[in-house]
Amino acid sequence: MARPPKTPDEQPVLVIKTAVRVYATEPELLAYFRQYKPGQYATAIKRAVRAGLLGGETALLSGLNLPVIEDEPDDLDDFVG
Repeated sequence: MARPPKTPDEQPVLVIKTAVRVYATEPELLAYFRQYKPGQYATAIKRAVRAGLLGGETALLSGLNLPVIEDEPDDLDDFVG
């Protein structure tokens, strides 16, 4: 028996299929993604994008002992208006 179709509100409006490469020179990204199982990477990426857009960087880094760089420019300031 087939599942009933989802309502339009429950269907995605955008599907992004991509490969994300994390290198050893990006320890903060390695630490972030190691919090998740491989099947949860899409959730991890969506969470990071939401936090970045909302300025919630500290929420993503909770539990990690990463250095805080005070003078680092916020690249999203020019992008998000």
